[in-house]
Amino acid sequence: MKQRNKNAKTQTHEKPEQAGAQPKPPAPTPEQIQKRAYEIYEMRGGGPGREWDDWFLAEIELNSERGLRRDSAE
Repeated sequence: MKQRNKNAKTQTHEKPEQAGAQPKPPAPTPEQIQKRAYEIYEMRGGGPGREWDDWFLAEIELNSERGLRRDSAE
């Protein structure tokens, strides 16, 4: 029969992100996304039908600059 470490139950493991963790940067605002989406729209020469593509690309770009994933933005 194996003996367990008596301290195993009392040891706490601090996650690396908790040790000196910095606050999560805020998600981009709809206004910031809109502005970037319009810049993307202009860069590609405009034209209808790709508004959502521009919006999602802008959102992805802004979140990646902040180190956020799209599904974690609130």
